[in-house]
Amino acid sequence: MPRLKPTRQSRLLHLTRQCRQCGESFHPWSGKLAVNWWCSQAHYRQFRRRPERERFFAFVVKGEHPDDCWDWTGYVSKHGYGYFHSSDHHGHNASRVSWILHNGPIPNRLHVLHNCPNGDNPRCTNPRHLFVGTAADNIRDAARKGRVKRGEQHHKTTLTVADIEEIRTSPETTVTLARRFGVRHSCISRIRNRTRWKHVP
Repeated sequence: MPRLKPTRQSRLLHLTRQCRQCGESFHPWSGKLAVNWWCSQAHYRQFRRRPERERFFAFVVKGEHPDDCWDWTGYVSKHGYGYFHSSDHHGHNASRVSWILHNGPIPNRLHVLHNCPNGDNPRCTNPRHLFVGTAADNIRDAARKGRVKRGEQHHKTTLTVADIEEIRTSPETTVTLARRFGVRHSCISRIRNRTRWKHVP
């Protein structure tokens, strides 16, 4: 007899969480409570009335030493970053909220970047491990930490490293190669000029 797939409710019954308002453990199993961290709607409303700083640090676990990471225990995005709903009912990156709480407003068009001494930790909210930078700084930092997918790792690519090597050494015209590999001739030109796939020697 085939094994029945467990329902969402049955899976959540095995999950235990701690209410961020009263501290009691509970089993989230339905609706909004399954997504968030409160044992009842009443405690959720009470929590929302608390000062923003208190609500933020209810989801932060500080390390034993000042230089340890402060891990975010609330909602985390698919990229691993903490997510906090502020008093304006908008979601914000937890590291940005931490920077504002400790250092004041972030200048326009600047990003908050991580510099954790023990390695990349996007959940960290320790202000000692945060710094501001431009969009270009953010891209360079992401590439240095291996977050930027390039070459064959990118989900939209149709070429391989072997294809790139063949394109650069082939005597065929750009148009002919573009037809053969199913890409635009401008793509072939950029590969040959090394403005694309620069990481391939």
